[in-house]
Amino acid sequence: MTTQSPEVAIVGGGVAGSALAISLARAGIAVTILEKSTVHVDRVRGEWLAPWGVAETERLQLYAVLRAAGGHHLQRHIPYSEETPIADAEARAMDFSGLPPPLKSPLCMRHPVMCDTLNAEALASGVRMVRGVTDLEVKAGERPEVSFLHEGGMQTILPR
Repeated sequence: MTTQSPEVAIVGGGVAGSALAISLARAGIAVTILEKSTVHVDRVRGEWLAPWGVAETERLQLYAVLRAAGGHHLQRHIPYSEETPIADAEARAMDFSGLPPPLKSPLCMRHPVMCDTLNAEALASGVRMVRGVTDLEVKAGERPEVSFLHEGGMQTILPR
């Protein structure tokens, strides 16, 4: 069994987990991300950050990173789905062209690309990322303990 002691362990290396890890690492906090997948897949058919989420990426200094990776803004969103007739979806279209500054319209990109981009930024910020984690168990308490199986061996993290 291997034991490590970063200050913070984050379970999940998706959009939120990676953004949190980047922010903490930039503040000088040692972070380890534990991610189940070895490759991010497109399960959500793209990522759509609402205007308040775009503002948050700016505050976290992640906006330019996402734009450089292909993030683009929409001026209009039509909520198509398998269950909604096309005419109904088009009648519910959302127009973002008139948002008052400093708000920006939704930011879109493929989910795996957004995750991979934020993972790369996390690594560049000094975050340790462990992918392919299974059998994860978290024990809360004064001294939390996170145990997991990785590459055939049990590992434990003792974050603060």
